[in-house]
Amino acid sequence: MHVMEYTSEGVLTTIIGMGVVFIVLIILSIFIKILNTVVDAAIEKKTGKDHQVRKQPAGVVSPSPAKAPVTNQIKPRDSISPAVVAAITASICALTGKTAEEFKFTEIRRASGSQPVWSFIGTNDVIATRQRFIEKGNRP
Repeated sequence: MHVMEYTSEGVLTTIIGMGVVFIVLIILSIFIKILNTVVDAAIEKKTGKDHQVRKQPAGVVSPSPAKAPVTNQIKPRDSISPAVVAAITASICALTGKTAEEFKFTEIRRASGSQPVWSFIGTNDVIATRQRFIEKGNRP
């Protein structure tokens, strides 16, 4: 085989490979859209409400201001200000798509521990990876 034959075979293989990948991605995209439609229809059927009305992007503020929960529900020993409670309530409402009246907060408190759970798990994962690397004699 000459250089030209190798090149043409390589280009043909590349085109076929990329074509297969993009076809599979298009099929996946169509499947996800169909699945999303089916799930939305099932949720609408289950709740009896129009599910599309409740969907809002996370950063969009609803036209009517969300009411903060009554601050007397928070225990006096907590040092969380009403502004922080309102911010937490607004973020939960934006995430779930519900109004503040649908929630009843009995207590808002900090999670125990000095670091968030995701940070703790990430640190443990890095440590475990390094230990495995050292056990293999510093070979990947």
